[in-house]
Amino acid sequence: MSRILPERKPRHPGRLGFLVGGILLILVSGPDRLPFTDITVYVDDDSNCNNNCGETPQDAWNNIQDGIDDGNDLIVLGTATHVTVQVAAGYYPEQIFIVPDIDVVGAGPSDTTIDATGF
Repeated sequence: MSRILPERKPRHPGRLGFLVGGILLILVSGPDRLPFTDITVYVDDDSNCNNNCGETPQDAWNNIQDGIDDGNDLIVLGTATHVTVQVAAGYYPEQIFIVPDIDVVGAGPSDTTIDATGF
């Protein structure tokens, strides 16, 4: 003898399921998601640049913090996801504040000096 089972209704995820699913969808496929974009900003203590600085070694910022701030602006604006501040050989009398997603790379310990004495 065969039994007839009652028809099962499909299960719904409920409010919490929709909320979690919606959040995951936004995180994974949001319109502001960028592929990894690495930009290099240049610094040279001999530079005399005062407009559109940092884009090339010839038009470099003349202090490191300006290069870091420029890189942070590029990240905040969505132009870059990571910035390398390339610092030429020289003497830089300044205190610097490094922010996330920015690397500061000098020409080497015997060629690039950051002197924060007195700051």
